[in-house]
Amino acid sequence: MKRLFILLLLPALAMQMSSCKKVKDKINEVSTTTITTDFIIPIKVIDQQKDRIDIPFSGSADYAIPGNKDLKEHLKQITKIEVLGFEMKVSEANPDNLVLKSGSFSIKRKNDNPEAFTFSTPANFPLITNSSYSVSENDADYKALNNIVNDMGNIELICNGITSYNYRSVKLSFEFIIKVQATVSANL
Repeated sequence: MKRLFILLLLPALAMQMSSCKKVKDKINEVSTTTITTDFIIPIKVIDQQKDRIDIPFSGSADYAIPGNKDLKEHLKQITKIEVLGFEMKVSEANPDNLVLKSGSFSIKRKNDNPEAFTFSTPANFPLITNSSYSVSENDADYKALNNIVNDMGNIELICNGITSYNYRSVKLSFEFIIKVQATVSANL
């Protein structure tokens, strides 16, 4: 009888031990998901009335990556973030036939790290509302943009240039759009 009891107890004990292993494996299991979002940074650079043909402009804007509405509740679980694309969009150009004779743009961290992502538009770039200029991931500084975004801190965007027009009143604004994908991991 004792032998029969032991023979019946052994399979039950083995099932119990394997079930504990399954629970332990479940505790250590990690869920991973990705979040794709845009960092949209608006800058108004000209809103003036002058009697000049060439107008220099400059502007800057700050952006707090940790404040992004899609990422802020997952900041501690983000294991990786990468830039999927970068675009400069003309959000307002009035009159609608301005020309950007030259333009220089940069994104840098709001700390002492000197690394910056910089790009220039082609000479005589047409500034038409809703037109855009994209920077390729093959651009020499694109890696710097990824590094800056990976720090998940505050960034500053700076733009300088000269626009040509032959009108008394000019308004010019840009939106800089950084498309990113974040990998978020959490224990189940």
